[in-house]
Amino acid sequence: MPALWVSAPEAIRRASLKVTQLRVAIDIGFRVPRFIVTNDVDDAREFLRSCQSGVVVKALALPAILAEDRAAAIFTHLVTENDLTNIDSVRFGPTLLQEFVEKRMDVRVTVIGDELFAVGIEPTHREEARVDFRRVDAFALPHTVLTLPASIHTLCLDLVRRFDLMFGAIDLLLTPDGEYVFLEINPNGQWLWLEWATGVPLTHALCDLLTGASQERGIHHCRSGFVVS
Repeated sequence: MPALWVSAPEAIRRASLKVTQLRVAIDIGFRVPRFIVTNDVDDAREFLRSCQSGVVVKALALPAILAEDRAAAIFTHLVTENDLTNIDSVRFGPTLLQEFVEKRMDVRVTVIGDELFAVGIEPTHREEARVDFRRVDAFALPHTVLTLPASIHTLCLDLVRRFDLMFGAIDLLLTPDGEYVFLEINPNGQWLWLEWATGVPLTHALCDLLTGASQERGIHHCRSGFVVS
């Protein structure tokens, strides 16, 4: 009988590949910060020299270190002068370096089926949130429900469809000049805090998707979300 996956395991696996995300985002038309994945020390040094605004280092896979009795998160880190003394360590494994982009706010876009919800998260004057807002208690930062420009709205839906997902949590930046910049998509991203902070009806949308109510209202979903079990 038909069953609905939110989302299909293979789609989640593919969408979790960071470099694939970036290439697909570029392909469909998002602005994406310059980046390099390398374990070559000279290439890493050259990339750092070429980025006048700075460089961040990001996790290539699950951004956490798991031990038997505890877990530690890996946040996006702005490369400092002190870090450069250890630049040779990139030879131990592929490293994702990306040009740092100054932001007015983070924008978390949650796509559920074909419904889209955008929330702006302002870093205010919290230096920890300037690079990665996850370093700060989420409720310590102002959250605002946003209406995205039509072109960005379409790109977000296109991205989710390209990965055959039924759900996606997309991280964008809004620059001081008003430009939207793609960072990443999490096919199993957190979302409930956004509803608590703003009242945006994510639980309702997810329940509608799971029960088929959104289809009854004429909302179309990706065919690949439906599989036979």
